[in-house]
Amino acid sequence: MLVGHRSKASLEEAVARLLALLESYPDYPPALQALATTYQVQKQGAKAKAMLKRLTDSTLDSEWTDEWVKAHLLLADIHIDAGKHEAAVGALETALQLDASCARAHEYLGAIAEKRGHYAEAGAAYEKAWRFENEASAPVGYKLAFNLLKAGEPVRAIEVCGKILKQFPDYPKLRSEVLDKARALVRP
Repeated sequence: MLVGHRSKASLEEAVARLLALLESYPDYPPALQALATTYQVQKQGAKAKAMLKRLTDSTLDSEWTDEWVKAHLLLADIHIDAGKHEAAVGALETALQLDASCARAHEYLGAIAEKRGHYAEAGAAYEKAWRFENEASAPVGYKLAFNLLKAGEPVRAIEVCGKILKQFPDYPKLRSEVLDKARALVRP
């Protein structure tokens, strides 16, 4: 809760409490993951990475699988920010080995593929993310439709746009940037 406030004082208090907890329980996965997140919010990437390494180097206990997945997602986020896409993909693949239905990991893989210009690959990753979010995330649906359009699949892009617009009729730019362009491609 202290991290959510994002004020300097609350972040410092969170760090102090987490460090105190880690003195008693040095390898407690939720505390390591929370401390890494706090450091990342404070823009202290090196410290965040050190906490994540400490967590991911420990023996996996199935009780803490969620923390391991979150740790690998945060590690991927750090690598993406640093432009280290291969390292980010490695962290995301590990997260998916732990939880194959992790929508955020699939979404990150889609973003990396999109940055590389691999639109079909990005579309496949976004499709998995969208499916695991029960087709209820308009931003992921938009990315899926956009990449389908870029990959030369305008009919599928139109289908995705229709599903998005059913739930979110006023979703910004969906009509102008994807739907209208996809329709123009399929009209004779």
